[in-house]
Amino acid sequence: MFEGGYSSDLWDVGLKLGHVPGEQATQVGDNTFRAVYLNKDYKLGLLMFNYNLFGLANNNPDSTSTASLKSPYDNTIVNANYLAINPQLKLDKWTLKSALIMAFASNTAQSGSQFYNYDQRKFFAAINNQSSFMGWEGDLGVAFKWDENVVVGWDFGFWFPGGYYQFTNDPTLSKINTSMMFGSVVRAGITF
Repeated sequence: MFEGGYSSDLWDVGLKLGHVPGEQATQVGDNTFRAVYLNKDYKLGLLMFNYNLFGLANNNPDSTSTASLKSPYDNTIVNANYLAINPQLKLDKWTLKSALIMAFASNTAQSGSQFYNYDQRKFFAAINNQSSFMGWEGDLGVAFKWDENVVVGWDFGFWFPGGYYQFTNDPTLSKINTSMMFGSVVRAGITF
C-alpha cells in the first residue's frame, strides 16, 4: 500500500494506491486460504468497499433462516488493486471534498479451476471466466465548520460496478445485470 498527499492553505490532495491479495484460482481439492483482508474503516470510498452487496437483497429475517442471513455491513477490502484520489478545497469555514476510486480484482474465477467467493466465504468450481474490473466510484461532499467544536457535512457517492460483479458461475445465465448505485451521508460532529 502507498499513501501520499499534498497540502497547502487552499488544497489537500490525497492519493492511495495499493494491492490487497486475494485467493488464487486453485485446482479442485486445494482448500488452502491465502488472502489478505483490510478493515473497511480504511475508507477508500463511500460505497465500493463499504457494503456487502449480497446483504442488500433477499435478506428478510422473517423468511430467511438465521444461518443464511448476510449483513450489508459485513464487508472488507480484499482481492483488489485500487487507486483513490481525494482532492479537497478549503475555503474559510467550508471544505469541498471529492474522490475518484477505481479498482481491479487481483484474482478472478477461471473456467476449469476453483475460485474463492469472498461474500459467501467458500470455494466453488468455476464454469465461466470472471472479469477483473470491479468498477469505479465518484464521491462529492461538503463540510461546514461552525466553530472549533461543531462540524456538519453531507457526502454523496455513486458507484458503477464493473464486470467482476456480473459473474454468475451459472451455465444458464451468462451474467448479472448491474446498475449504478448511490448513497448519501449527513453527519454532525461535536467535540469538547
